[in-house]
Order: sequence, then C-alpha cells, then structure tokens
Amino acid sequence: MRILLLTLTDDPFDPAGVGRFGGTHAFFFDLSRQFVRMGHSVTIVTRLNDPGKPCFQSLGPLCCIHRLNVGPPLEIDHHSLGHLLEDLIVSVRALLETQFDVVQTSNWLSGAVGMALVPDIANKHVHHLLSLGRVRLALGEEPSSYDQNRDEWECRIFASANALVCVTKDEQNALEQLYPDVAKDKVTIIPYGIDSDVFSPRPSDAYDYLRRSCSRFT
Repeated sequence: MRILLLTLTDDPFDPAGVGRFGGTHAFFFDLSRQFVRMGHSVTIVTRLNDPGKPCFQSLGPLCCIHRLNVGPPLEIDHHSLGHLLEDLIVSVRALLETQFDVVQTSNWLSGAVGMALVPDIANKHVHHLLSLGRVRLALGEEPSSYDQNRDEWECRIFASANALVCVTKDEQNALEQLYPDVAKDKVTIIPYGIDSDVFSPRPSDAYDYLRRSCSRFT
C-alpha cells in the first residue's frame, strides 16, 4: 500500500520537546516506521522549519521525506500557519506525481490539505485526532485569534475524512461530546502502545528516580 503522511506543522525527525508543545512529530515518526516494517511504501511531507535541513531525504527503499519550502524556514507557532494553507496545497500537488491509497493527517492544517488531495492524489483520507481545538478551550487554555478558523476547518475535516482515529476512549468521548455532528461510525480507537522495555512509570518521588530510571529492583 502507498501511504502519504502529511505532518505540515511538525517535522517527525526533530528532537522531542524542542521549541514546541505536544508530540505529534514523535507520533508520526513511530507511525511511519511501523508502516515501513509492515512493508508499505511511505512518503512523508512536512514544512521546512530550518534552512539547514534538506528538502528531500531518502530513508530507504520504502520511505522518503519532503520538506516544503513554504513560509519562513523557521519554527513557527502552528496556530498561526493558516494563511499558508493554499500555498501548501499547491506545493503538495506540484510535488507528488503518483497516486496514493491513503493520506494520513493530524492537526487541522494538515487535515485541510489532505482534504484537497482526495480523490485526485489519494483515494482515502484518515485523520488522527491528536489535538482538538474545542478540548483545548474546554480545559481553560488561553484563547487565540486563530481559534475560529481552526474550529471551522476541524468540523469540515471531521465531516469529510473517511476515518477518524483516536488514541484513547477519553479522546473519543471528547470528540462525541464537543463535536456532536461527527458520524460515530467513522471513529475508531487505536491505542498508542508503550514499549515497556524502554519506558517505565514516572518515579513516585525524587528519591526513587535512580531505581526507576535504570529499571532495577523491579
């Protein structure tokens, strides 16, 4: 299967926790790696956020990444990137010459671009709900002047996508409560698994750190 991963606000090869919130880039890194392990052909498209990065990299026979030179080549708050939407759509269309079985997106900006690629470039659209604007506001986070634009696009994406993927039941419940118009039959839960050989529970206190960090006495 040919898979197109659009992660236009987060470069999956950036280090975690640098200049951003959340972990969308880490999620897409793991997702693309797992697809390759399953034998699928994966094309990753993100936005160039550093002039020192290559615009194209081959990551092996089944995977490559394109970085679009759209907007300033800097790390920018993704909430403010909406004005680049049309330029991103044009750049992605000009870049890709083959047909994909599915385009997978996360974040409203990537989702909006993904919508524009179906059915000309991708047959199906799968959107991952790693962040929801209405949930952010419901949790009391500071409102932004970009909230209305994001909300309008999220509603369009949720109505248009062939499938919506949540990573937890709580995320699914939030989607159903705050976006009641979303068709429930297109929503599925795929947990983001944890490798227990790499990760362990957070230490209960500072004195427990060494034992937990080296996984000894367990």
